[in-house]
Amino acid sequence: MNPVDSLAPRRTIRVSWRLAIIVATALVALWSLQLYFAPPAPRRQLPFSTVALIQAVTWYTWLLLLPLILRVVRRVRLGGTAWRMDLPVQLLAGAAFAFAHSELAAVFRWMLGVSAYSTLADVTTAAAVVTLASDFIRYWMIAGVYHAVAYFAELKEGEIAAARLATTLAEARLESLRGKLQPHFLFNTLNSIAALVRDNPRAAEEMIGTLSDLLRASLASADAHEITLGEELDLVAKYAGVEQARFGERLHVEMNVPADLLDARVPQLLLQPLVENAIRHGIAPREGPGVVRVSGAGRNGRLTLSVEDDGVGLGAGRPGGHGIGLSATRERLHHMYGLDSALDVRDREGGGTRVSIDLPLRREGRRTA
Repeated sequence: MNPVDSLAPRRTIRVSWRLAIIVATALVALWSLQLYFAPPAPRRQLPFSTVALIQAVTWYTWLLLLPLILRVVRRVRLGGTAWRMDLPVQLLAGAAFAFAHSELAAVFRWMLGVSAYSTLADVTTAAAVVTLASDFIRYWMIAGVYHAVAYFAELKEGEIAAARLATTLAEARLESLRGKLQPHFLFNTLNSIAALVRDNPRAAEEMIGTLSDLLRASLASADAHEITLGEELDLVAKYAGVEQARFGERLHVEMNVPADLLDARVPQLLLQPLVENAIRHGIAPREGPGVVRVSGAGRNGRLTLSVEDDGVGLGAGRPGGHGIGLSATRERLHHMYGLDSALDVRDREGGGTRVSIDLPLRREGRRTA
């Protein structure tokens, strides 16, 4: 199909008869005033009531023909090569409607006693000669208005459909990204439990209980792409409990987030993958104890979150923002906030790594599913 074919109206535009009558009445008034106040002809000037009646017959006759006219013009295709086939038919239709209007309006004027001719034969003959050309132009004006309205209606519908499609695709993409995070987290946690089964069965048992609590909390908000920051920190705390059962005194997790930010909306599983990376790639490779710190601040309508550790840093072969957790988090932020968010990964002063997230501070609104 030729792309230009999309210009053809694909849908039926319902006619507002109230609006059509208003437009016809406005044209009656406009033409009546124009003709009445024009310089008088050599013959006696007609009274305004007669001029208005003549114009009323002219324009209201078009209303009588409008349903048939629309049935014809709806078949016209404005783009591609189809118009070449439609054009001869439409020219004939235009001539037929122009002739029908000329004759009907002339007969109505004669019946109402406002015709310039006395016999019906003279009336019909004069109408075909005097008004046929102007009526032919008016027919095409009506057709043009219809096609303009149909085109812009379809354009608006197309924009709405495109927006719905973009939303659907974005939601599917977000669901896919979140689906990557959840198994990634679960498999890593199960590996940690497996590592403790032989050496420390009691710690493994406690870790399974903590994991159960974590999964229960995660499933409680599984249908939402956004949760409150307080709910996300609760997930982080439960995950940290799982890892602390594995690392013991080698791991300390601190959270420093003001209480007035706990109702802020954030993507689900926003911080947990960052904490997981900090423990796995920052703390685990080092020999001594390490600290992972989660911080938050709000200012000028922005929410800034950070996850930092005092581990080995990026220079020790640690993924600099390209691991599954970090890349999925970066993509989710892009899909949810566009250019209004940022994720930055860099070495921390004094050793270790710092991941910072900047996004809009939103305290209200429904969860997006």
